[in-house]
Amino acid sequence: MKKYFLLLLILNFQLNSIAQDTNIFSRYSSMPEINEDRRKKIELIPDYHPKQQIKDLKSVEFIDNSTLQFFPAIFNQIGNSCSQASGIRYIFSYEINRLRNVNASDSKNVYSYHYTWNFLNEGSNLGTWYYDGYDLVKDNGAPNIIDFPDNSATEKTWMSGYSKYYNAMHNRIESYSKLDAEASGSLDLMKQYLIDHGDGSETGGLINFSGKTENWDIINYSGPSNTGYKYAIRNFGNGGDHAMTIVGFDDDIKVDVNSDGTIQDDEIGAFIIVNSWGSNWCSNGRAYMPYKLLYKSWWNGGMGNGDHYVYMMEVKSHEPTVTAKVNITYTSRNDLWMIIGVADDPNATYTDKTKTMKIFKKLGGDFYMQGGTSNADKQIEIGLDYSELIEKIPDAKKIFLKVKQSPEGELGEGVITSFSILDYRQNQSFPIKYTCTQTNVTIDASIELSVSSVSTRVEQYSSNSNINIYPNPVNKGGELYISNLQEIKQVKLINQHGQVITSKNMNSGQTNFVIPSNINTGIYILELVKENNIFFKKIVIN
Repeated sequence: MKKYFLLLLILNFQLNSIAQDTNIFSRYSSMPEINEDRRKKIELIPDYHPKQQIKDLKSVEFIDNSTLQFFPAIFNQIGNSCSQASGIRYIFSYEINRLRNVNASDSKNVYSYHYTWNFLNEGSNLGTWYYDGYDLVKDNGAPNIIDFPDNSATEKTWMSGYSKYYNAMHNRIESYSKLDAEASGSLDLMKQYLIDHGDGSETGGLINFSGKTENWDIINYSGPSNTGYKYAIRNFGNGGDHAMTIVGFDDDIKVDVNSDGTIQDDEIGAFIIVNSWGSNWCSNGRAYMPYKLLYKSWWNGGMGNGDHYVYMMEVKSHEPTVTAKVNITYTSRNDLWMIIGVADDPNATYTDKTKTMKIFKKLGGDFYMQGGTSNADKQIEIGLDYSELIEKIPDAKKIFLKVKQSPEGELGEGVITSFSILDYRQNQSFPIKYTCTQTNVTIDASIELSVSSVSTRVEQYSSNSNINIYPNPVNKGGELYISNLQEIKQVKLINQHGQVITSKNMNSGQTNFVIPSNINTGIYILELVKENNIFFKKIVIN
């Protein structure tokens, strides 16, 4: 069944401001201190519960998930990005690779921590919270380091390009939970999670935690071990909270935590933790953290930052069904707050379902959209995933985008250059596109734009037209012949990301279209523009 939409773009002006945390933290002080608002957010995070009852753990003396193919290489974080380095680069990469059974040695399976950090850090070297990064990935996905390389991004850079956002939408966090690590029974829950993900799986998960690393006590370790690492954290420090990753455990480790010259029963056993300070830190980025540090006060050498919570995530692969491509030119990105919505009634003036896009909610600091200083950096092309709303109203006939302008610092200026919807439900490779006909809408007042499905549905996949193309498949550099070419005004070659590779205005008497010789082989779409219609033809280029 064909789906028809009306599109609505609403730009709202709002004068209220939202206070931002402007504290800047040093290399060691990578995470902010917990305040009352932060405690309220933590309270709302669901508690972790395993899906299966705890097994007999005595049969498993050690586990090290950092040795599995799913875990990315040890790296050195840039700036105060530890929460996202641990939560996204290490844990999300591992978990989504584990789900898909793919190897992290391939860059397409390693995910960008700068992507989430740069949205959350106000465009400066601020520390962030790992679960705020989880929310952004849950909201709109995570790009890999091919689409958004960590090593070439500054702390201000935002990703631009619809195809990159669309790729990111496939990689999602489904949910996350917290566990009070010092509570009775939590040690066994954590060990079970590391062994079997708490659900009986063949491989386990990873855990986010933090500890104070200023003046922490790290010692050389040469005692009994199943895993062979040479350093142990005897006690955490007195400042500078830092996010790290628990990747396993070793029950044979013995560390004199109390420095009293003897090993007590509660000083036997340790987690294996991974840091993001490069492979030269400790044992190729790894060290032991005694179980006892779960129970010591965080101000007296124990783990934590005002609490003893650790965090786990569940991930999923996602196929976007309906998305938006939005082009914006604007000078102060933290003014903008985007809300998406859908309605069943094509004449509706209000949405039936809405969703605040956390990834574009007054974030990134008072900078141009891409974070740079050139005129080109004012412009950005983003993708937004409407799939969650479409699941709730599958036959939605009106789609909304609201952009609220709420000054944060200097008031910016600019326009919504273009807005379009892509519907992938009939064909994941070649979506139907609905384009808002009004463009360059100034972001400075309450503006409402709407268009009918007839005028917006300007691209339609058609295999039943009286236009034939041959040969198909066609070779790179070869000629593609098109029947009834005299009716065609323009021909465009489009890749699977919707990018126009080449286009040609057709003159009367022409019968062929030359395929570029310098493109990749694969499936493409040929867009054929007639006087009153547009057709798509699928072709294969060898």
